[in-house]
Amino acid sequence: MVPPKTADGQQLLAHTLTFQAPIYNLKQRDDHVVNGRGIEINGHGQYQENIYRPEVDENMPNPVKTAFEKDFRPTAIKIAGSSNEPWVNLGQNELQRIWSEVMPSDFKGHYKRFERAVNTSVEEILKKWRDSFGNKAIKALESIFQEQGLVDADKQNEYITQQTGTTNTISRRPYYFAGTDDKGKPAGSFQAYIVAATLSEHFRAIQGLPADHNYQPSGALILTIFAIEKTFDDHLRGKDKTDTRSVGDLLKDGNNPTVRKIKMLTGTSRTGQKLIPDDLWSKIIRTARSHNPLDPNVTEEEVEEDIDEFPI
Repeated sequence: MVPPKTADGQQLLAHTLTFQAPIYNLKQRDDHVVNGRGIEINGHGQYQENIYRPEVDENMPNPVKTAFEKDFRPTAIKIAGSSNEPWVNLGQNELQRIWSEVMPSDFKGHYKRFERAVNTSVEEILKKWRDSFGNKAIKALESIFQEQGLVDADKQNEYITQQTGTTNTISRRPYYFAGTDDKGKPAGSFQAYIVAATLSEHFRAIQGLPADHNYQPSGALILTIFAIEKTFDDHLRGKDKTDTRSVGDLLKDGNNPTVRKIKMLTGTSRTGQKLIPDDLWSKIIRTARSHNPLDPNVTEEEVEEDIDEFPI
C-alpha cells in the first residue's frame, strides 16, 4: 500500500492493523495526533484500520533553517522581550502564529512537520538570549572600572555601593539615571551607560526586523536590571562566593524574589498610569540602540537630548 499525500503534497504515514480471526475485544493506546482514519471490514472477523500521521522532521532542511534563522528567531526574541514574564517560554499557539506570519509562503503550511524542531530550537534560543544579558552586564561593569581607573577591589566595591544606593530599594537605584536636570534631580531614567549597554544586547538580537515604533521591551528591561543586580552582587561577594548560575537558570521557575520587584518597574501606578510612559520608552530604546555598533540609525545628538528626561 502506498501512503497517500495531503493536498499540499506532504507524504502521510499509514499504519494498518489486520486481524484474521473474530474480534471480541481490542484496546489500543496511541498518543499521536490522528489526522485521518479509514476502517474496513472484509468478511467474517477481518478488521483493518488505516491511521495517517503527517511526516515529522526532527531537523530542518537547510532552506527552512535559513528562513528560520533570518525571520523566526529574531521575531520570537522580540516577542519574549516584550513580555512581563520573560522567563516563560513561548506557547504552541504563539509559535505557530509566528511561523504563519514570518516564514516564506513555501513553508507556511508545514509547521506541524517541524513543530518538534521549532520547540527545541526556540527553547535553546531563549535560554541563550536570557543568559546574554548577564554576559553583557559583566562587560559593561568592567568597561566602567577601566574607564574610571578603578583597579583596586575596594574602590570597585565602593563604586557599586554608590550605584545601588543607601536605601536598598530596587525601585530607584542611582545607576538607572543618565544624569541630572537643571535642578540637580536625577534624569534620564534607564539611560545610564550600564543599563543602555546591557539592554543593547536585546536590540542586537532582533536587528534586521522592520521598525516598530510601538514596541516596548519591558521583558528585556526586566532582564537587564536583573542581570546588573546579579553582576553587582557577585562582584561584592567575591570570586569564591559568586553565584555561578546564569541569568536564565536563576529565572527559569519565575519565583526569584528580586525579579518580582524589578517587574513592578515596568507596570502601572496605583492610579493606573504607566510607570514608563511611551515617550520615555522611545528614549530608552534609542539610547540602548546607540550602544549597538551595527545599528546606524541613532545619532549621538538624539541620545544627548534624552538625558533631559525626568525620572519616573
